Amino acid sequence: MTNANNHVGEISDPISDVPEGFREIVPEDTNWLFDVFDQLGKRAWCYYGPFLYCYHLPPGRTVLVGTFESTTCLLARTERKQVVYNLIVPPMPFHSDATNSLIADLVRRTGISPRVLWCDEEDARLAGEIGMVAKEKEQEYFYDPAQVGALEGHQYKDLRKRLRRADREYAPTFREMHRNDIAGCHQLLKHWRKVQGRKQPFLLDWGYTRAALDSFGGWDVQDLGGWCVDVRGQVAAFALAGRMASDQACFFVAKANPDLPRVSDYLRYGVYEVLSGYRLVNDAGDLDLPGLRQHKRSYRPVETRPVFTLQ
Repeated sequence: MTNANNHVGEISDPISDVPEGFREIVPEDTNWLFDVFDQLGKRAWCYYGPFLYCYHLPPGRTVLVGTFESTTCLLARTERKQVVYNLIVPPMPFHSDATNSLIADLVRRTGISPRVLWCDEEDARLAGEIGMVAKEKEQEYFYDPAQVGALEGHQYKDLRKRLRRADREYAPTFREMHRNDIAGCHQLLKHWRKVQGRKQPFLLDWGYTRAALDSFGGWDVQDLGGWCVDVRGQVAAFALAGRMASDQACFFVAKANPDLPRVSDYLRYGVYEVLSGYRLVNDAGDLDLPGLRQHKRSYRPVETRPVFTLQ
C-alpha cells in the first residue's frame, strides 16, 4: 500500500492531551482494522477503513486509533472553543468494564462526557451497561450487487428506462478513475455543493469526500477504487467504493452533476456491476431526504439495518 497525500493545508501540530496508547490514524491502518471489523462481524457503513481515515480532518477533527485495556478503540478529537473526545464506535470487543474506564479517562481529561457517534444494533443493546441511551440515527441500505447488475424483472423496469434514457440523452461513458481525474472530480464536487447547498443546510459528506479525492491512490484498489462517468469529454459523475468485509463492499461516495438528470443512475449501476462479486454492498442511509430515499429504494435493497448513536 502506498502513502496517501497529505490533506492540503491540514498539517497538524503534535497533540499533547492524547490518551496513552493512541495515535493519529494513517491509511496503512486499513488492513489491520479490516481484520478486526471482519472478525467481529461489523457491517455498518462507519466500519469502512478509508472513511475513518478521511473523517480525520485536522486540526478541527482528529481520528485516533489505539488499544485500551485489550480493546481496539477509535476516538474523534475535536477542538474549537474546547477539546471534546467522542468514541467513533464502541471499543472492540465491546466490554462494558473497559468502555466505562475509557469514558472515565476521557471525562477526566476534558470534563465532558463523550458520545458514541455510530453503533450497530448488536452493540446498541449494551448501551445501558455503560450508562448511555441508544438513539436510532438512520437505516442503512444493503444490496445484492449481482441482482442490481442483472436488472431483471418488473422491479427494475423504471431503472432500466432511466438508464436507456441516459444513454440516449448523454451517450455517457463509465470507466475507472485515475489520478489525472482528481482535478475534474474536485470541480464537479464544488459545483454539486453549490447547487445542493441551496436545497439543504447540511452537507455532511463534503469534508470526507474532498479528503478521499486528495488521498486517492493511497490504498490498494480493492480497498478504495474509483470510477467516473464522462459526458461530452467532461467528468459528469464519480464514485468511490471498496471492500469492507470478506463478503461485503462499501459504496463510499457517489456524486453526479445535478444539471444532468439520470447520470447518477448510470454511475450507480456501473459501480454495482463492478462490485457484483460481493454478497452485499452497504450503500449507507438516505439522510431522511425523500428524493434520496426514493432513489435508493429504486435499486431494491435486500435489507435495511439500523445504526445508532449512544449518549
